Amino acid sequence: MTNQLQTQTTFYYNGTSSARDTLRNALGDKFFSVRWTKNDGTESYRNCRLISTAADANTRNIDDYLLVWSVSDKEYRLVRFDTISELKARGRQIKFKKL
Repeated sequence: MTNQLQTQTTFYYNGTSSARDTLRNALGDKFFSVRWTKNDGTESYRNCRLISTAADANTRNIDDYLLVWSVSDKEYRLVRFDTISELKARGRQIKFKKL
């Protein structure tokens, strides 16, 4: 993981594209767990893998989303960045807070 994610249990970010790039660099193609709030207000939790492919271009504003492969659903999921509350990767639990 990048230094920013290695040394913190809370990840503070101010822009979705910079935060997404930090995650892409840190996670690569490794599996992780993510917790977020869906549009209907319910909380969701998935074990998944970050995807970085041409499929990103199909999203209206990809800078606002993480494209992930959900292990349990066996399909792609779009997770809006500003709804992520927690991520677990490589034995670390990281809370997300927008500045």
